[in-house]
Amino acid sequence: MDEPKGDVTSNQQWPVIVNASLQNSDVTRLLQQRQHKTRVSDTTLRHTCIFPLSGVAFMIVPLNESLTDWPPNADSVLDGHLVDRIEKFLAVHRNCYLLTTAALHGHHEMTALSALQNRFMDRKLYLLPAHNASECVQSMETIAKATYKPSCEMIRQRLCKLLTNQVSEDIVLHIISRLGLSQHECLVLQQGRGTLGRIALASREELLDCSLDSDTVDRVIKFFEKDCVVV
Repeated sequence: MDEPKGDVTSNQQWPVIVNASLQNSDVTRLLQQRQHKTRVSDTTLRHTCIFPLSGVAFMIVPLNESLTDWPPNADSVLDGHLVDRIEKFLAVHRNCYLLTTAALHGHHEMTALSALQNRFMDRKLYLLPAHNASECVQSMETIAKATYKPSCEMIRQRLCKLLTNQVSEDIVLHIISRLGLSQHECLVLQQGRGTLGRIALASREELLDCSLDSDTVDRVIKFFEKDCVVV
């Protein structure tokens, strides 16, 4: 199957399998407007959209169609046909998302949403509330992008880099705080030189360029001249 066009950090054109029940819907129209390669199928489950490259599937469920009565009352339960469809959905697809739609998420809608949550609490099913077709498409695109393998690797690398940088900064600040510097002086030194190695190898002139006074610079130099390990 074709790879999505465009960089993983930008808008992409994805192949999407749309069930025939959504062929003339706003969801399909918006997917096509965003240049996604939509294919209509009458063999998939009703109201479903599948992003095969990411291995994710979405079922759109209007909340006002999820219960046996609307508005709900004390005797209202989940529609049996919907429950059967969701069960089949879970059996067919590995990563399942339920897009529960309602123009307004008021008391009635929250009752329906709670019924769905309670019924499928022990199943690997993610419920995502949405107000309209635009929010449905936006959620589908975001999840498809985040779960697409090249995107996953890029996100993992960025998070690792962010974590590494944060840990490095914390270590640098912890060590230079042992010189008896004020918090402001520690931040100035860390921002001016960056890494601990650059601070240790900095010349007197380079340390003075960090807006430190002469006495503070002398303390920094003497500290790193010692043959010791700070813990």
